[in-house]
Amino acid sequence: PYEQLDAALAVNEGDPENILGDFNTALERVIASGLIPEIETKWLKS
Repeated sequence: PYEQLDAALAVNEGDPENILGDFNTALERVIASGLIPEIETKWLKS
């Protein structure tokens, strides 16, 4: 599942103004796909 997040972040890599927007878009996709509990667990463990 994290490949999708990495791919979304890489779309505008090198364009600082778009990084946050890309991350928010990727995060929305992850939430919509139902993966947020897995990500929360990963973040809490890291």
